[in-house]
Amino acid sequence: MKNLYQSISRAYGKNSEQTLLYSSEFDKENPGKMFTLAPKLILVTLVLLLLWASIAQVIEVTRANGKLVPSDSIVQIQHQNSAEVIEVAVAEGDLVEQGDVLFMLDPVLMASELSQLRARHAFLSIESERLHALIERRNPDFSNFVDSYPTAVKHNIVAFNSQKDVSMSKINGLKSRVEQKKHEQKYLEEQLKVEENHLASIDEKVSMIKTLKESGNQSKLLLIQASQERDEMLSKMSNVVGRIASVNQEVMEAEHEIAETYAAIDEKATMRLAAIESELHELSQTLTRTEHSFDNLVVRSPIKGFVTGLTIDAVGEVVTPGATLVEIIPYDSLVIAEAKIDTKDISSLKLGQDVNVKVTAFDFSQHGMVTGTLQKVSKNSFQDEDGQPYYKANIALDDQWVGSEGNRLLPGMVVQADILSGEKAVIQYLLKPLRLASQRAFTEK
Repeated sequence: MKNLYQSISRAYGKNSEQTLLYSSEFDKENPGKMFTLAPKLILVTLVLLLLWASIAQVIEVTRANGKLVPSDSIVQIQHQNSAEVIEVAVAEGDLVEQGDVLFMLDPVLMASELSQLRARHAFLSIESERLHALIERRNPDFSNFVDSYPTAVKHNIVAFNSQKDVSMSKINGLKSRVEQKKHEQKYLEEQLKVEENHLASIDEKVSMIKTLKESGNQSKLLLIQASQERDEMLSKMSNVVGRIASVNQEVMEAEHEIAETYAAIDEKATMRLAAIESELHELSQTLTRTEHSFDNLVVRSPIKGFVTGLTIDAVGEVVTPGATLVEIIPYDSLVIAEAKIDTKDISSLKLGQDVNVKVTAFDFSQHGMVTGTLQKVSKNSFQDEDGQPYYKANIALDDQWVGSEGNRLLPGMVVQADILSGEKAVIQYLLKPLRLASQRAFTEK
């Protein structure tokens, strides 16, 4: 309107009061001419308005709500074991130095947990030694545990002897059979040697009888008898050889059964050992962490920064293992504004556009606003609690305070961002309803 007033003033002269006075006197002297001058005056005014609307620019603003977030990573403070809080030394928003106490934890629960972990580790180690001894065919060595865990040692000694007795009973029976058969085999081999010698004597006798018979000094009957004796010896020797082969087969089968019995014992023990070793590995890591946590019952801040995301705020609360107790924002970390952009406004945004950020924690009329630049826009959309889609926009701020350095910006503060997304002539806004109406005029639903 100010521009319009200036334009009209220029059109009618610099001195508006003199112009109006002259017009009044002219109206009195020439009442008929006033009716002819009025349309011209209205036409000039409309032309000037159109000219101003074509030249004057209106800044387009994309408005979005959001909050301040740190540009650097936030340090999360966790505790790996359950413990009761006996002191909370900080509050939300506090500035802490490196090494400052954040919490103090009660050692009672953790001491109990540590004792249980050590006992479980010892029980598994004792069982592991028992199974190793069973596989290696030796007696177990529980000397490292007998004083601290006598009951567990006693239980595993009984289990070892029981397993050993059951398995060795069968194995000893098989070994006894093997020894018996080997003795039988040895006896048969010795008998075979005797019979081989006897066969050699019979062969010599048959040979002599044949020689004498040819010279007529022996009868044919004696030769037949000697031959029959030889055949009987060969048959007897064949039976001994067959018996030796049978006994040897029985020895091999018994030895194979002994090997299978040992293999079955070893396989069962090895499978259990694999499970124990895996559990011991995980338990050792947990035990190391718990011992470390037990030595750090006083939780301290690792850096200088601001306290945020405080999840424990009362004495007596119990820490959940692995849960975040508090977050520390690095002191030197810059904050940026993270705004939620409506999907209908995303096409008008370009990186580098200027942004005016109002922080609701500081009265805009007193402290003003913070300027910034559109730094990043998410490529994908997100959904809020109501299921409405939006895009994330990061805005780099020119200052880390509002108005004065005492009004420091902190993560979590709510902001309203006005993104200066462009300029349009006033006439474009005036003609927009007509353009839309013309576009819809010849369409049908």
